[in-house]
Amino acid sequence: MPPTHWTKPVMTELVLISALAALGALAAAALAQWLRGRPEGEPELVRTAELVARGVRSHLRRQHSVVASLGAVVGAAILVAYGLAYQLGLVTAASARRLGPEIALSYALGASLALLVGYVAARVAARGARRVAAALQRSLDEGLQIATRAGAVSALVAVALAVAGLALVLGAASWARGGIAPLGGPAATQGWTLVPALSAFALGACLSALLAQLCGGIFGKVADIGVDLAGRGGAPGPESPAWRAAVIPDLVGDAVGEGAARAAGQFAATVVEMLAAMVVAAMAVRQSPALPGGPALVLFAPASCAFGLLAACFGTIVVRTDGREEPMNALARGLLVSVLLAAVAAVGCAKWLLGEHWLPLGGCVACGAVAAVAVLLIVRHGTEPTHGPVRVLAEAARGGATFAALRGLVSGIDGSLWLLALGGAMAIVAFGLGVRTGLGAGGLLGLAAVLVGLRCAAAYVLAIEQMGSLVDAASGLLGTGPGALRPDVGARGRALDAVGSVAKAYGRALLAIASGLAGLLLAAAFLDATRPHPGAGIDVRSPALLFGAGAGLWVMLAFMRVTLAVVTRAARALVEELRGEHAAAPSAKPPLRGAGPAGLPGAGGPGVASSREAGAVPREQALVGFVSPS
Repeated sequence: MPPTHWTKPVMTELVLISALAALGALAAAALAQWLRGRPEGEPELVRTAELVARGVRSHLRRQHSVVASLGAVVGAAILVAYGLAYQLGLVTAASARRLGPEIALSYALGASLALLVGYVAARVAARGARRVAAALQRSLDEGLQIATRAGAVSALVAVALAVAGLALVLGAASWARGGIAPLGGPAATQGWTLVPALSAFALGACLSALLAQLCGGIFGKVADIGVDLAGRGGAPGPESPAWRAAVIPDLVGDAVGEGAARAAGQFAATVVEMLAAMVVAAMAVRQSPALPGGPALVLFAPASCAFGLLAACFGTIVVRTDGREEPMNALARGLLVSVLLAAVAAVGCAKWLLGEHWLPLGGCVACGAVAAVAVLLIVRHGTEPTHGPVRVLAEAARGGATFAALRGLVSGIDGSLWLLALGGAMAIVAFGLGVRTGLGAGGLLGLAAVLVGLRCAAAYVLAIEQMGSLVDAASGLLGTGPGALRPDVGARGRALDAVGSVAKAYGRALLAIASGLAGLLLAAAFLDATRPHPGAGIDVRSPALLFGAGAGLWVMLAFMRVTLAVVTRAARALVEELRGEHAAAPSAKPPLRGAGPAGLPGAGGPGVASSREAGAVPREQALVGFVSPS
């Protein structure tokens, strides 16, 4: 039985976390109701959007039946495995009888919530795209606001369900053991008894999200490639019904591939990141049995994420532009508001839940929040057309697709190097601040706190990612209706589409850093739990080990970058030299390949047709023609 003095405070915290998640879901419902009141545009646009919505519903029915069937097989296998373990005596009877149903139910809950998130996101994408398209016909600001708030609907639902699901599993499994004591009581006996149930919830979420991304992503890419190839093959123009028949699958793919799959993936990522922070906090409690309020430490990550829901609502509201401001600046302003409010709330949670250790861990949260803003600056520098990397890439594309691909790889590695350096510096600072707490796993706890700060505005980040998908779909709808004939509408769509691409790149970059950090925390917790005694194996808490791994990866990427840059420059110089020689001697007739003595084939001698007359092209001329921009 857990200590009774833990019951009341932790129950209060779980209720508060659940209430904040419910507020986030209510905010999503209010935004959805506001979205329904927006105009839908011309009848032709509405008819096309209805066809897209019908395709989305059909795909979701098929996808969910397949995912549910596969998920049910895995869930049944988990339950049977624990039953066999009980029959064979591999675990104690109480453990097997309790953990088997708990894990199966937790797994089923995670899988079901992931499917629900994908369903909501796809329906919002299908219904919101038509309203974004109609708004773009009126003004850029209205289109930006509707797209951002429509994206916030699925974002708030995803994060709210992630927080509520973890709180529900944690509270139910703890209550089944006779009290609310997250992750057990005394370190030696009950320290890890709730980890399997939480891990099963994350497993169900990840499996459903993976299958949804496979189904929706493959459908979206196939439709995208098919429409592109059909257009290049001479398909009729936008006014033809045949063109609409080709575009509708592409728009359905945007809804189920970018909308539903991405939201389900973010739901699973949020669950895993919170789980990583909770497991590391449990490890700190296990290694420090006398830690005051130990179980409350485990709730730090979900509580901070729950407050981040409210911060995302305020950030979404401030996204607006007057027509002269860059739309990306409006999104960046919303991000600053969301990160600032969420970071302040997370530091307040640290003061509330972490006791005397709140100051260094609160500093880790602030470090993560600053890194989240810095990632946006790095991504904007690498992806916006007004900055150097994009202009250099456009210039390289004049030399052909090969140079564009090489220069694109160099630019991508440049961005990865900056992001990796930022992540390494952030981790080193957080590890040092965590060690100052004096706890057994203080360094890893600092990394968990910096992960909380890095993802404190996860709901807003997902909202602007979904905004990019909605704008992409709205541009496709405008291309099939009367709006395609208006240059101003097309310009607004292209402007928001470019902003959406930057927002999606930012979301993916931030998620990559956070996922890597969460994976490191889970691996460290696993190795710590499986060591036979404290001195065995590799000490994963060593700063030298973490720094060495990061430095090795950085050196590898830097070497790749230098190699690609040298190859690109040398090849470009060779092409320029060949063009210069060709321009300097335009009338010169170089010897033909395979030319022999007079009178032999290819010599061009009297009475014999030369290879030039037969239609052959000199090697140098063919080379110059191949590398020429035309």
